[in-house]
Amino acid sequence: MKSFLYGCLAGAFAVLTIFGAISRFREFRAENTWKPFDPMLEDARTHGLTQDEKELAATVQSFYILLHDKVWDNSYEFRTAAFKKDVAKELYVRQRSEMDNEWRLISYRVLAFEMFRDPKRGPKARLVMEFIEAPGPQTSVKVVWWKKEGDNWRCEEEGPPRLPFSRRNSLLDE
Repeated sequence: MKSFLYGCLAGAFAVLTIFGAISRFREFRAENTWKPFDPMLEDARTHGLTQDEKELAATVQSFYILLHDKVWDNSYEFRTAAFKKDVAKELYVRQRSEMDNEWRLISYRVLAFEMFRDPKRGPKARLVMEFIEAPGPQTSVKVVWWKKEGDNWRCEEEGPPRLPFSRRNSLLDE
């Protein structure tokens, strides 16, 4: 009976070890997939039909590189004027810095994007994006909004759901 129990325990330990190794391998593989230049954005940046498309693609790439590298003070500058009015830079940087050891953007990918022309508010863009964040890794698909303020594209919603201030506040649009 003892040998049977020892055999069961050894088998259970082996199964748990294998599942743990698989989980660690998946996280390692996900962590080592960072590609700062998304193929769809790179194509739009180099071959875009309009100057707005080219500028948007370059700006989005720069923004997600800053998120990946956790350069919070610079990423704040990519947010809309309404966002900056609602969220102080010090608060934004402090809350994100507190997550430095917990959160990582492993990768992002643009699945689709569409440009809009609003006569009153100027150009806007809707991007459907996939994000892989750590720990986990956790994969999510989010709609991300950008709009042009003056000569610069600004982020209304950035996407990664685990980051503070990632989602647009409905009051920010008014």
